[in-house]
Amino acid sequence: MTIFTQQIKSKIKLWKIFLPGLLILFNVSGKSQTSNSDFERIRLVNDDSEYTGLAISPDQKTIALSLKNSSPVKLIDWETQKITREINAANWNSGSILSFSDGGKYLLLQEIGWTDFSQNKPRSADFELVDVTSGNSILKFDKVQDVFISSDEKQAVSLNNSEITFWSLPSGTKERSFGITGSGNAIALSPDGKTLAVSQLVDGDEFKDQFGKDKKGLKYAVNYRQLVSFFNPENGKKINFSCRCEEGFSLTKQSPTQCGDCFVGKSREASSQRHNPRSQYPCP
Repeated sequence: MTIFTQQIKSKIKLWKIFLPGLLILFNVSGKSQTSNSDFERIRLVNDDSEYTGLAISPDQKTIALSLKNSSPVKLIDWETQKITREINAANWNSGSILSFSDGGKYLLLQEIGWTDFSQNKPRSADFELVDVTSGNSILKFDKVQDVFISSDEKQAVSLNNSEITFWSLPSGTKERSFGITGSGNAIALSPDGKTLAVSQLVDGDEFKDQFGKDKKGLKYAVNYRQLVSFFNPENGKKINFSCRCEEGFSLTKQSPTQCGDCFVGKSREASSQRHNPRSQYPCP
């Protein structure tokens, strides 16, 4: 009888130990059955079609769909799941990448080309900008690196080798252009239109002091890395970032994201006094 009682007590102890674990497992299991369940599978086109690009309008009412084999871009109403318009643009056999402008007025199409694993080799692709409402083509860009639509939808900006060009919308006329040496493959314009961001190749001469004796690191950065620089979109002048130090101190190093230390004098070696800068601000 004593042995039987001890067996019951040991089983109760085991249940106390394992029951919380079982509850956790059941809870996880329950979550796994309900997570990712809030979706619906819909068939937008026939099964023989091969999608290459998809974008949703900012108001989330329209789906833009591109396909291979020079097929027209299809605009689909999300609620009815019916095709409302076909735009005969960007007739590339490989299909296109799609993106709506911030206000949904324009649709930017980028040709899908061959994948290039050389990160710092200039990429060339065709782009086309179309008006969503009319379906008319506004601008075509042949063999450029990137195209960006401003947030107010009044300008298109293109990067062609080292030339940055601003185009007026919806007329498509050229406004201005300027060159930026060492441009990479991407551009962007801030929402307020006051700052232009451009990817650039790493200049070994400019960064050799930062790498010091690490020649392999510098070579790797030059061959495989790019940096982002900021420019005034009106005149193409580079925006330098600086920091404010207290009177009697000077800044020995700076970067767009982090201020360096403030030192007395003009060099680190000339001073043993230093403190953190008080503030950071962009200088035009």
